[in-house]
Amino acid sequence: MCSNNHPTPPIMYMSRGELGTRILANSEEIGLSDSQIKAVIKLACAWRKTYIELVEPVVTFGRAVDVELNRHHPDLARVRQLAAERRRRMAEVENKFFDAWAEIFEVLSKEQYNTLVAVYVREFRNLPHPVMGVDADEPFSVMEVELIRPEPASSAMS
Repeated sequence: MCSNNHPTPPIMYMSRGELGTRILANSEEIGLSDSQIKAVIKLACAWRKTYIELVEPVVTFGRAVDVELNRHHPDLARVRQLAAERRRRMAEVENKFFDAWAEIFEVLSKEQYNTLVAVYVREFRNLPHPVMGVDADEPFSVMEVELIRPEPASSAMS
């Protein structure tokens, strides 16, 4: 808790505990088969378990930093050490999230992936940019996403 009684955010990076929810929510539009739905659920459940295991220590380090900073004379060397360990562990969470993200897209065919990208663009088009606000251009187009997506190592499940 900070001095204003706000809880320390457990994670403020790219990774989240949820994975695959948009794929499942739009499974009919994307055209997922039953086996693909099962694969997405299995991967999402595995990621959630991994996420919880990885993030619990991050929260602990964040709270320790907060406690130390709220002392009258905080030990800044200790704060820096705790914060460095928290950042190291957050990098691990993000790297594992990227692996899980890539793995879940292996379930989709190229056409299904492109449909999912269109869903993302449609849903996020009108949201304000997190830094530039409502005047920012659309954050990405289907064309840009297509250009940066690597080809899958294996063929998609059917």
